[in-house]
Amino acid sequence: ALQGLVRTMAWPTFLTDLAREKRSLVLIGKPGVGKTTALREIARSLADDRSLNVVVVDKTCEIAGDGDAPHPAIGRARWMPV
Repeated sequence: ALQGLVRTMAWPTFLTDLAREKRSLVLIGKPGVGKTTALREIARSLADDRSLNVVVVDKTCEIAGDGDAPHPAIGRARWMPV
């Protein structure tokens, strides 16, 4: 469902515009509503634009995983576990 949302309603353009303008987006919600999934999809969507440098800085290893390789859902985005 989230992938469908990201692909509709000019969402990719909205995200790219936010990134190019160096603006912020805050995701707020109760546990289990899909914030992490949304962040992964946003990172993947932005990383598809090769003119953007997308890095997931993951302090808790929730977004990009905790293995030797990043979670495949972040696509081409780079991963920086801290």
